[in-house]
Amino acid sequence: MPDTAAARRPVTAATVTLDIRHTYRSDLRVDLVTPRGARVEVFQGGGGGDNDVRGAFAVELPAGTPAAGAWRLVVSDHAALDGGTIDGWSLRLGSGPGALIVAAADLPRFIPDAPESANEAGLAMIEVAPPAIDVLAARLGKVVASERHAFARLELDLAPQLRPLPAQARVVFVVDASHSIGPAGIDAQLAIVRAYLAHVPDARAEVVLYRRAATRLFGALIPAGEVAGRLDAARAAGQLAPGNGSALELGAALAAEALAGVKAGKDGVRVVLTSDELVRRRLAPAAVTAALGALPRDAIVHVVVPELDGDETVALVRDDAAPLAAVAAARRGVLARVTGLPARADKELVRTALGLVRPMQLDQVTITGLAVARPGSGDVLDGGGAASLREGVGLREMVDLPRAPDRVIIAGKIWGDAFRRVVTVDAGFTRATAGWVFSEDHHGPLSEAEQMKVALLGRAVSPVTSYLAIEPGVRPSTIGIPLELRGVGGFGQAGAGFGGGGGSLRVRPDLMAVVAPAARACVDRHRPAAGWQVRLEVETTRDEVADVVVDVGASLPVAACLVEAVWATRLDRRFSLDREDHALHFR
Repeated sequence: MPDTAAARRPVTAATVTLDIRHTYRSDLRVDLVTPRGARVEVFQGGGGGDNDVRGAFAVELPAGTPAAGAWRLVVSDHAALDGGTIDGWSLRLGSGPGALIVAAADLPRFIPDAPESANEAGLAMIEVAPPAIDVLAARLGKVVASERHAFARLELDLAPQLRPLPAQARVVFVVDASHSIGPAGIDAQLAIVRAYLAHVPDARAEVVLYRRAATRLFGALIPAGEVAGRLDAARAAGQLAPGNGSALELGAALAAEALAGVKAGKDGVRVVLTSDELVRRRLAPAAVTAALGALPRDAIVHVVVPELDGDETVALVRDDAAPLAAVAAARRGVLARVTGLPARADKELVRTALGLVRPMQLDQVTITGLAVARPGSGDVLDGGGAASLREGVGLREMVDLPRAPDRVIIAGKIWGDAFRRVVTVDAGFTRATAGWVFSEDHHGPLSEAEQMKVALLGRAVSPVTSYLAIEPGVRPSTIGIPLELRGVGGFGQAGAGFGGGGGSLRVRPDLMAVVAPAARACVDRHRPAAGWQVRLEVETTRDEVADVVVDVGASLPVAACLVEAVWATRLDRRFSLDREDHALHFR
């Protein structure tokens, strides 16, 4: 603030106008430092997972603060994983026509991210955008030293963003509200809903709950910003209480009904089915797929399995071997297990859920024609498909072999879509590969003549003066780019589902005894003729009645009453197995 007569008068109040771009505003603290060094709070977090800090903030100043002098803005980040910049800020001192206004000109300024641990204190990550890449940039070089020795170098770089976020998406979340998943599991699923919608604030969404039957919670596709409040109201009204049955196909049918005829941008129509996988045995994945038949043709479907495993790290793990994975695959999606679930949509879950909103990696990567080592194992990526390449990450591999290939084939999956790229030898990259034969110490087994041939190709030797282009006695550099397939968040590979087990001898619970009072009431009400009998086959999943089938006596009026009585039964903790069958014989 220039030192003028008006600026020498003390000021007691100020207005700070901020334009800060940041991907998680709650991480930030903003302070104004006066010319006398006093620190005044402007913004102290808040706003949950919302982006950016913008607007005018009124602050009170210490008594006797002069206007003239250097005013500073201190913006600090207090949680890891998100970053941003100060794009603009200005200061207004006083009010009315005599107000003093000044704006910062030394912008934008990068805001260093907070360290993830004490070991990272003092470090800041700066990301530089790469050139545009269409899914995958790939280069193949081939160097032939002789009939016995050849070299191939393969470099892969996955695009920094495989696909953009969907614009104005229309999403239906089909939530498992059965007893087997319980209140904690329902909360975890709704945390996933909130985390997903944090990435698409312009979306409209519906939530379908399924038990024995399915119901639409809102009755319409509502703005994403209203979902959290409506969920809180539904909880207060008791609408989120668990019940018997896991009719996933009925939930899928309601989702398709809600989205039938809906138009959105490319890949903007979505269904996210969540389940603990403890559906009745009779429910075939094909039936769930058929129930989604009314969806628009380009709709994407994911199946999400929440796993309350107590893991400290939230992760999204792809599992194509799970039975319900076929439901997602039929609609270009994936089945993913979410581990380490918190009780609410915290920052780590929001970050991880991005892998459900847009694809973030190439899964099941195979490299045919060149054996490339997989990190941390003795396996190779040559026709096998367990590895993943995360967006923005690359692979660098130099291979010494008798014969180098003229081409390799890169294949994989982006969610449910197949990807294939044929990479042929490039002459320019071949010259670079010849140089890497020396820089990565692959030249040891070569004879002097073979080394000379490779060196000439790589221009490491001058054909005129015949000397190495390095100081005498200095070995070629061995510094290369390490093989890297790891990333934060997004999909891993297949993990385990729910398991059983126990240490003590279990006494099988008597379901017939549990339902006996309700069964007697049915008999008293219908008074069936002498010699009657009804046989029910009942499947339970933990403390949930998952399926009831009439085996004998289906035509008797009392049978329908008995079926309803079993469905209405609340099982206790003695019913602890993931799956158990019970034969109930009434007569």
